[in-house]
Amino acid sequence: MPVLEGAPPGNGRHGARGRSDGDAPPASLPVAISSGTRVPHPLVSGARAMTTRRCPPPATSATAAASQALIRQHRRRATRRDHRTAALAVERLHARAMLSASPWTVSSLDAERAAEAVLARLGGAEPATLVTIHNVEGRPMLARTAYATAAAATSALNGLRRDPRLVSVEVDQPVTLLVEPFTTTDASSDPLRGALWGLDRLGVEPVWSVTTGADVDVAVLDTGVAYHEDLAGLFGPGADFSDAGGNGRNDGHSHGTHVAGTIAATARNARGIAGVAPGVRIMPVKVLGDTGSGSAGAVAEGIIWAADNGAEVITMSLGGTTRSSAMEMAVSYALQRGVTVIAAAGNSRAWGSPLSYPAAYEGVVAVAATTPQDTVASFSTGNASVDIAAPGTGIWSTIPGDRYAAYNGTSMATPHVAAVAALVHARAADLGASVNVPGILLETARDLGAPGRDDDFGRGLVDPVAAVLAVGSTAAEPPPAPVNLQAESTWWSRATVTWSLPVDPLSVTGVRLAFANGDAAALVPGTATSAVVTGLQPQTTYTLYATSIGRTKGSERSAPITFTTPARPDFAGDSLQTAARLPASFRVAELLDTVDDVDWWTFTLQSRLDKPEVRLTNLPSDYTVELSYEFNGRLTQLWRGLNVGTKDELSQLGRFHYWDSGRYFIKVFVSRYGTFSETQPYRLEILSNGMPLSREPAPT
Repeated sequence: MPVLEGAPPGNGRHGARGRSDGDAPPASLPVAISSGTRVPHPLVSGARAMTTRRCPPPATSATAAASQALIRQHRRRATRRDHRTAALAVERLHARAMLSASPWTVSSLDAERAAEAVLARLGGAEPATLVTIHNVEGRPMLARTAYATAAAATSALNGLRRDPRLVSVEVDQPVTLLVEPFTTTDASSDPLRGALWGLDRLGVEPVWSVTTGADVDVAVLDTGVAYHEDLAGLFGPGADFSDAGGNGRNDGHSHGTHVAGTIAATARNARGIAGVAPGVRIMPVKVLGDTGSGSAGAVAEGIIWAADNGAEVITMSLGGTTRSSAMEMAVSYALQRGVTVIAAAGNSRAWGSPLSYPAAYEGVVAVAATTPQDTVASFSTGNASVDIAAPGTGIWSTIPGDRYAAYNGTSMATPHVAAVAALVHARAADLGASVNVPGILLETARDLGAPGRDDDFGRGLVDPVAAVLAVGSTAAEPPPAPVNLQAESTWWSRATVTWSLPVDPLSVTGVRLAFANGDAAALVPGTATSAVVTGLQPQTTYTLYATSIGRTKGSERSAPITFTTPARPDFAGDSLQTAARLPASFRVAELLDTVDDVDWWTFTLQSRLDKPEVRLTNLPSDYTVELSYEFNGRLTQLWRGLNVGTKDELSQLGRFHYWDSGRYFIKVFVSRYGTFSETQPYRLEILSNGMPLSREPAPT
């Protein structure tokens, strides 16, 4: 279960004591793409409204000179370290530079079995919370449902299995953070720039002449991010999944505010500290409570929310021992949306360096912690999942109340890497380049420890100078673009796109589809030759292009393809006033295919109908049906279906001895626990004496 992977330095010999262990195989790194554009996410309605306060941009005339100075500085540094051959680079990158994260839509039977086992151990009387993920037309719909007893949860679990769209179900688990005493100082004291050894070790300040990460959104999934004068004006949208409610701007713990400061604290303002990427926007996503405890389900919700709301980078300084299928699928969803996902490798060196989640999931960049002497931190987990390292001991940063504190942990190392990833995204946007962000981070890291990749440092110390320069470098040849792009839209909200790769697919780590304005449409592994684009509008013409992504760079755009979506079929009325008449068979099949779709049906009886019933079947999710009767111009509700899940709704035989002649209305809609479907229509019919009503009864 996730716990914060960084804590204030304490008196113990292991520094921060946040546990992080697990039992999963090593992760692999996906392609997280920077497309060279900054536009709203295609699934987000409207543009993001944000206020910003940036470091002053460099004068245009100075940019070229600064870039040249940066190149010279980097080349001098390069002569002081061993050069890696291309073969060694490929060997060290191996599977972690591939887009190998499994599709989140693959059903997780292991999670279902694990849920059964945990429920059995809990016993029938203990409370339990189930975390479910349904595939709702290409998007993960996550729900956390609390049950008073494990017996009730078991009963619900049996019902959930019947839903064909269920891809994951598990029991949510509580988590706890172990915190040591820490050192703080008031903002009114001398600026703490001199104490930021990590900033000096990475040599990041010259990069700010090229980019500060402006307009890149970094989602901080943590205890929230509080107001701080060194973070003023640096916030984008936020959310709270810790059950406290709000927009993520409350942090009663301090950990999340500390992480945010390392990423984005305002530079050169004569106050406090400076962040590694002082121009980025922070998206505060509170997934842990003020005690540092939370749940895997809340973290999964935060990941999905961040991916859907435009985050280019997600950073998680948290982790734990239990592998959560919900969190894993949320990570996979974010990766396939082109998001770079960074997570702390763990602080469990004293406990044998077990794997930590989410760091050990496929596609996540796992970060270890280093000291000022370039040694591995005494607490830093070392195992096969570690990808890269960054400063993580005695890291000064912001905490609530306009104060500052020094913390230890891989929690503190992780935001250094997240900030460098943001700088790479920003530089790619400036140059209009398509790049593999994790690939660049790993390929440009400074080797530490044993030659090549090792379990303590991964590929080495993150290098912001080399990473930013790699975006515009011509050293690596990009792969050729996909060819023979074709698109077909047989349903109003989605289209299937196919293509061919003109080279060996193994040389391509991913294929990115984008709309003409640069919005991401889909991201799939390099071996794939098709993808489904969702979130479209009816009767709309779209233009798509594709790019192939190599280990560090992307191809030129393919030739574009244009297609038009069909009209949205909707036979039912959307309101009482527009209610559609039921056909003569008194039987209909229809879709609730958008989140706010409501179907209204009406019929008129010319004479009495004996022993009538309403039946709603073939439900893809939890739907609600209501029957009403119009009398003297007023609507009176006669019956409301209350079954939960996909169980059929049926007004019980005998509830109505008969219906009088007159006009009736039936309303069908998605309940608060349900989801819409574009593929599975519900079936609504009227019965009499337990038999389908084939025609209206003759007047008597």
